[in-house]
Amino acid sequence: MSEDVNYCGPCLRVAENNIAVIYCLECSQSLCENCKKFHQRLESLSGHKLYNLGDDKNDTDKLDFLKSLTKCPEHQSEEVRYICKDHDQLCCNECAIVKHRKCDHIVSLSDEISTQGTTGPETKKRLDKIEQNAGKLIKLEKEQDSNVQASIAQVEEKLVKMKNVIDEAFLKMKQAIKCEVTEKTGNIRKQNKMQIERIETLTSEIDKSRRKLDIVRENGENVHLFLVGRKLMTELTKHEEMLQKLQKESSVKNFNLVENIKEQDLVNSITSCFHIEEKAYSELKDLEPALVYEVKTLLSTGNSHSCIWIDNYLVVAKQNSNQIHLFDVVDKAIKYNKTKTSSSNHWSAAKIDNSKFVLCFPQTKTIEIMKIIEGVFKTEKSIETCNDIWDVTFDKLSSEMICLSRSGAIDCYKLDGTKSRSLSLTPVVMGAVKNAYSICVDSDRQVLYISSHTLNKLLAVKLDGATVFEYNSPKLTAPWYLDLDRDGIIYLPFWYLDGGKGAVHQIDDTGKLIREIKLPGHGASVCFDRTGTKFVISCSASEYLVLMYDFK
Repeated sequence: MSEDVNYCGPCLRVAENNIAVIYCLECSQSLCENCKKFHQRLESLSGHKLYNLGDDKNDTDKLDFLKSLTKCPEHQSEEVRYICKDHDQLCCNECAIVKHRKCDHIVSLSDEISTQGTTGPETKKRLDKIEQNAGKLIKLEKEQDSNVQASIAQVEEKLVKMKNVIDEAFLKMKQAIKCEVTEKTGNIRKQNKMQIERIETLTSEIDKSRRKLDIVRENGENVHLFLVGRKLMTELTKHEEMLQKLQKESSVKNFNLVENIKEQDLVNSITSCFHIEEKAYSELKDLEPALVYEVKTLLSTGNSHSCIWIDNYLVVAKQNSNQIHLFDVVDKAIKYNKTKTSSSNHWSAAKIDNSKFVLCFPQTKTIEIMKIIEGVFKTEKSIETCNDIWDVTFDKLSSEMICLSRSGAIDCYKLDGTKSRSLSLTPVVMGAVKNAYSICVDSDRQVLYISSHTLNKLLAVKLDGATVFEYNSPKLTAPWYLDLDRDGIIYLPFWYLDGGKGAVHQIDDTGKLIREIKLPGHGASVCFDRTGTKFVISCSASEYLVLMYDFK
């Protein structure tokens, strides 16, 4: 029998090969024309759903898949009737009565479909997007060979440069040693000459004393010898003291070339100064940020706006406002979507993950965890805090919200609202916190960055309290909401540059300035997308501006 043909199930059991024309979803059987009539005549089977079959054997597989979707995961013979929202599980009648009888939120499948609708179009859209990105990955992998060849050329170029550096360093070392030898030789010879002159002076004085003694010995009597002995006693003491001084100052000096680094260690250092590692991408600090899109929005200017990038949305929150604004990010364009009125005046918005964010209400000592579902804001949880919270950053390693209070404290909260701890702060860090509006954590390095607005500096501290660095710049005036790229590089926007419009300073994790990005307005906020490779800068000028950057 052909495996590509649908045969009647009941007929096969009596060794008859009849082509099936319909499929019963309840019985999971293919039926021929005669069996179909029999199926319809029986009262117990007459209500079964029958589907016409084509010539393709896969038709029955598709119908079996449809049937499997409606079967209870626990009881395969039962149909799914309910959804338990407490456990996010599908239930049949038996599951609802026995296993989930104590659950508070059990709804019928039909009611859920009528209220929530189906996710078919959204699911297809997501599948299309995944397929599109998969196509990009294929293209990227095909370009890999040319990239590898380019890497080989870069290695050769670096090796040539290193040889030139080593040769130049050797010449500098040789010249420096020769200069030092000349200097030290001159000093030693000069000291030798001065010592000889002092010894010769002593010898001359000794000769004078000796001549006095010889005159008395040759021509005088005992009384003269006695008296000359007394006279020479003082001179002898001076000669002895001078001799002792010269002996102390006398030292035979020479010089030798001493190795600060052993020769073999130097060889090993040069040999191991490079190594080959596989690199998945170029470091963003080596690439140039390029402006790809600029939009003037209808939002009012004035106080600073915090800005976060969540999935394909941009959320903008203005200080001391009760409105949050939503923008759609489509390819390289940003389009206004809607505005939502929050519960009271908020200060800033901060990202938790790619669907959730926190809205801070320092005046009421509360924060709200919010979510964006298909372009709609939904509040998940409202949390009362011990202190006034002005900004929040999320540590993915500990799953904690790290919250900035201008009272000088940094508190950590779990997503369920439980306060887990407060960070131990030095007086310097506490002073920076009291003058800050923005913080950002590097979870991989466990470093917290504090943008101290009124002190005009950036402070980097370990989560255990140790200071990593303090970044100051004469140009840095009123820094605001910072963010990190994929590699942990810091992007710090600030309000004024040289008394005019603002800029963004790109800073590495040691506190060194990489580059300065000048802005057409006052820098308020920087936020990266989920990949950490594209970023948006919000700034105020005559109108509120949103700028999108990519790396080239």
